[in-house]
Amino acid sequence: MIPILALMLLQDSDLAERCRIRHAEIPRKVLAFYYPWYGNPRVSKHWSHWEGVDVDKKDIRSSTRYPVLGPYDSHDPEVVAQHCDWAKEAGIDVLISSWWGRGDFTDRALPLILETAKRKGLEVSIYYEQVPAGAESAADDFAYLAEKYGSHPAWFRVDGKPVVFVYGRAMGQLGLEQWAGVLKRVFAVADDLGRPAARIFDGTHTYNTCGDLAGRKAEEIGPLVKRLFSRAVADADRCGRASCVTVIPGYDDTKIRKPGIRAERLDGESYRRQWEAAIELDPHWVAITSFNEWHEGSEIEPSVELGDAYLKLTAEYAKKFKSKGREARAVSAKRIPATLRKAFDGRRVAVLPGARSEAPWWLIEAGIAVDFLKSDEVLALDAKRHEFALYAGGERYRRTVKRDGDVDEALERYEKSGGCLVAMAAEPFPFFYDEKGRTVSTASRFGFNIGMGFEAPKGRLVFRSKELRFAFPSDGDRRWRPFLPGDFEEFVPLVELWDGEESLGAGAACAKRKDGARVAYVWFRLLDGPEADAILYDVWTFLSSGRSR
Repeated sequence: MIPILALMLLQDSDLAERCRIRHAEIPRKVLAFYYPWYGNPRVSKHWSHWEGVDVDKKDIRSSTRYPVLGPYDSHDPEVVAQHCDWAKEAGIDVLISSWWGRGDFTDRALPLILETAKRKGLEVSIYYEQVPAGAESAADDFAYLAEKYGSHPAWFRVDGKPVVFVYGRAMGQLGLEQWAGVLKRVFAVADDLGRPAARIFDGTHTYNTCGDLAGRKAEEIGPLVKRLFSRAVADADRCGRASCVTVIPGYDDTKIRKPGIRAERLDGESYRRQWEAAIELDPHWVAITSFNEWHEGSEIEPSVELGDAYLKLTAEYAKKFKSKGREARAVSAKRIPATLRKAFDGRRVAVLPGARSEAPWWLIEAGIAVDFLKSDEVLALDAKRHEFALYAGGERYRRTVKRDGDVDEALERYEKSGGCLVAMAAEPFPFFYDEKGRTVSTASRFGFNIGMGFEAPKGRLVFRSKELRFAFPSDGDRRWRPFLPGDFEEFVPLVELWDGEESLGAGAACAKRKDGARVAYVWFRLLDGPEADAILYDVWTFLSSGRSR
């Protein structure tokens, strides 16, 4: 029995240690997501993942195309050997094998994959698809993987640790502060391109870019890939983490989902343009989605319809990518002036549960003491211990712990007793939904007069204290949710959006209500832009000073 790792409430020292990790030697690799979930009656005595098989017509209802190997079984040694041979010929170094838990069909396939990969000169990682039941179960899974498979010579390792990729589904099942407590035994790569993930995980990636690629012309694809990944590569370098750019030959899940999504292959031109952009971005790794995800039509494995064209394209570009060493990076962590740390001597910031934005990790990097609270600890939030309480979650928050609305009541008591509530969320409108997904829109109850109705405004953002002007985001989630002047005793905008001579509200502001309660707000997109450091520094400097203007 693998013992469950001890999970303790993470304090600032634990998270600071995680943020200080720097990986200096990360090998240059080409990786491909690999699916060992296919079964047929000849080998596994039943069908798995192949549905509606018609061998005579070479058609599978659950597959976009028909494999050259037919509806094969992932437990068949000849099939796995052929896959490894093809991967090796295509210049792939690592297969990221989908893994759905201890004892699962995919878990039982792993020993064969590892042994075959060893013979063929490949390495293997796994794609951690889901958390069974909370942080302790994830820790237990990683302990199992590390102890059962982690020492296998074919397991891909960095800095002596077995590499594990964590899929977006699993990412969303735990908060980043919870993930920080379960990553000690593995080199974990998050399905999240944001800087907060780069601070906590050992690397970042994203699985699927089909939503961005769908409907694009060939000439649009290269610039799109650069826009999607350039910031993520820079953030990984800044944090000393592994960077990864995803390339996908195409995507079509319309046979298994309605309406589904289709990103055309454009006769291989889409794949070429993505590879060329990836090589120019110069990450540590390029990840291919996918080797054999037949349901979603993203496979490079040979098919009856397309032959081995995508294996050949992969071989061509993998060779180009690996033919040059990675260029030295001048990117380093920005130094946050020590004056801010001194201003916070003896003061602690409470971080409310579910933190996902950049804000708390920036505080740790600045050397400011933070405490990540559990839900029941929020009920006892005390302004004497924590002068500031930071909300860094999304639009959904836990409103009830023991009885309906007790978190709301606790936050109101906290504000009335002198505490300052700071909203630096990861999504447009903090405190909008409760834990059951019901619309509660309680931001105004805490003193946040957040405007609605601006979906993609025009204008320029003006940074008051630095006299800096920068463009409103041109892509991604552009829902503008400004902090508006209201019935406040004091209202100090630090960043405003201006359309000509008209202000469309503040993207960052501090305010004091007439009852004396203090609040501060930063619009979520300001936290992932290049101006984030300067904005966060100014807001926390303003709050620490106790100034009104």
